[in-house]
This record gives sequence, structure tokens and C-alpha cells, in this order.
Amino acid sequence: MFTKQSKNIPNLKIDDVVLIREDNVKRYNWKLGRIKKLIPGRDGKVRSCEIHTVVKRTEPRNLCHMSERCLEGMSAPRQRGYILTHQVLYWQMLQMHDCVRNVSESLQVSLCSNVLRDAEQIARARFPRTHRDLFMEQIGLCGMWGFRDFYRFDWLETILSWQQLSGCFNDRAKWHCLDDLKPDPPLRVKRREKVLKDGCLSHKTTVALLAITANIRFEAEQKDH
Repeated sequence: MFTKQSKNIPNLKIDDVVLIREDNVKRYNWKLGRIKKLIPGRDGKVRSCEIHTVVKRTEPRNLCHMSERCLEGMSAPRQRGYILTHQVLYWQMLQMHDCVRNVSESLQVSLCSNVLRDAEQIARARFPRTHRDLFMEQIGLCGMWGFRDFYRFDWLETILSWQQLSGCFNDRAKWHCLDDLKPDPPLRVKRREKVLKDGCLSHKTTVALLAITANIRFEAEQKDH
């Protein structure tokens, strides 16, 4: 048990679980603690608290362990579809957790140029329902790396046209290979995905938000210039 002072103390409550900052320690290795007591100052406002540090972390301590096999797979050339976008996501996660200082520009260009090839193929096929989820993931992930080739107003308009009045994206279809890409057949086939209580598709709505956010970023940067 120890006492902690913080600017964010007024927003905390008894039994809240918090990360305990440690200098020279990566964020994912910070300890977890539980608020046991809020201590007010002379002005009556909470200025410090007592934290009990016995909360166990459930995630592995070393998030940066990377096997050679994994690194080779995540750098393998000539991939397509979700395998390719998951390569991009893998390197972005390594950056996010400070496991690598930076991802080489050549690797970023190699991955996202192939992602762009796939995205343009989906667009030429008039955005089949089976590939809309992948299409939005492609724009969102490579957009996070700043590739402006994915910023196309007609693509953004198309994505927004898929959104339901509730804000959700919930059109399902069965996935098939990019090599067999064709416009939508007359009949729709359901695709397995996590459906939330309000009818939203969890993954599809997430990647849609990512793609829209990337477009907002590009639009803002364009206006700044």
C-alpha cells in the first residue's frame, strides 16, 4: 500500500483499477493497483490516494517476443487479402508497443502498394459485399501509415453509403478468394461475424470507423496545406 498524488485524482473512485507509472519502464510493464482511499487536501478536493498493488496482470510480461518464424511470415512478399492487411497490422502493433523503433519505409511501401493493388481490384469489381470489410480495413490500416493513395473521395462516399441509419455497418456476406472476385450475385449468403445486440457487426463497424478516421486525417492535412 502506498500514497500517490496525481492531477487526475478527482476523476477516480474507490476500487478503480489503475496503471502505476514507473520511470524507465515500458508502459505495458507498469504495475496495476486498486484505489483504496481518496485523501482530500485542505481545500476539500481530493489531492492524493492510497493504492493497493496486488492486482495481477493477465497479459504476458514480455509483449515484444518475436520468433524468427513469425517475423519471416509477417515480412513475406506476394501476400493478398487479410493475410496482407494483417502483416500491416502486425508491424503497426510492434510500433505501438515500442517493440521496434520504426518500420522501414521500404517495408511500408512494399506492403501498402500490394494492399492498394487489392483495394483497386475490389473497386473495379464494384465493391462486392464479400469484400467490403477487407476494403475498409485496407484503407484504414495503410491510411494510418499516411499513404495518401488510399484517400479517394469516391471511395469515402461509397463507404458512407454502406452505413445504416443507426451508424452501424451490418451487411453480411460469405468471403471468397480475391482471384474469384466478381460483382454481387443476386442472392446474398450470410457470413460469420460477431453480431452485437443492436445488430452491428463488430469487426465491420470497427474497420469502417478506421477507414473514415483515416480519411478525416487526410482531409485535415490537406486543409492545413
